[in-house]
Amino acid sequence: MGGYDVFRSQKRGGVWTQPVGMPYAFNTVQENSNFILNNNTPGFVASRFDEKTNERNIFAIVAIDPADEITTASGTISLEDGMNVDPKISLITLKNLKTGEIIQNIPVKSDGTFTFDIKPGDYEVYISHDGYNTDTITLNLPLYYTGSYLAINPSLSPEKVFAGDFLSIQNVLFDFDKYDLNNEAKQTLEVLKNILITYPDLTIEVAGYTDSKGSTEYNRRLADKRAQAVIDYFTKTGIEGGKFLKKAFGESNFVAVNSNPDGSDNPEGRKYNRRVTFGIVNPGTGVVIRHEVYTPRHLRQPGAIKYSIVLK
Repeated sequence: MGGYDVFRSQKRGGVWTQPVGMPYAFNTVQENSNFILNNNTPGFVASRFDEKTNERNIFAIVAIDPADEITTASGTISLEDGMNVDPKISLITLKNLKTGEIIQNIPVKSDGTFTFDIKPGDYEVYISHDGYNTDTITLNLPLYYTGSYLAINPSLSPEKVFAGDFLSIQNVLFDFDKYDLNNEAKQTLEVLKNILITYPDLTIEVAGYTDSKGSTEYNRRLADKRAQAVIDYFTKTGIEGGKFLKKAFGESNFVAVNSNPDGSDNPEGRKYNRRVTFGIVNPGTGVVIRHEVYTPRHLRQPGAIKYSIVLK
């Protein structure tokens, strides 16, 4: 590195091994001389005398167990079909390859980002998300790993179901007694718009639903307005209106509970029932293959069915 450097050699069987230069900060680009090191005490190294400043710097060397050095790993999960990561159904697991021990389960944030700390060693990182193939990344951090940061950016591909392309389509959720589209709903529809562009021959069922609040007739009209709001969003962006089959189911086919076992209101469950779902219309038979996305297990309506969409 510099004019004077520190080297390390070990005596094995009466013979000294080939000298190896010590890493930074034992050595720097400066001339480091007068190296002193004793067991169990701090060592010292002095820099060359600076004639301009009339100074010589002395640095203390304190031993640190390299096995305790921490490296921060972080990154972002991306889904290859363009869908948003759902932290409730995604997980990162860190496993020690030497012991087989699961060290920790790492939470994923709503934007798909994550971070965790690791020490030198050999690890496997499992990145999983419902509906997608699990990705496995092997990390090998040597004892004297000099980096303090490690970037990990996994990309998960959709699972294949039987034959064909698996399409992961999210429901659009609505605020209570509303049918206008919020920003999150528009992001979901942008993903579906890209699917419609990729598969121009698709005919899509757009089905509106409500929660249990309100009369049956009022909820049917509200469900119709929700479905129409979605169709209008697509047609305004240039997607042909003939590609859509509108349905208004109102307060039926609940995917989540509307009330608790004691009869009290369950607002969180009702949130998942105020939705628009999407289905694929089979051009040969007219049969609609409907798709319901993830609902938290503790909120699921008994007997609720989950569907997948498969394009042959």
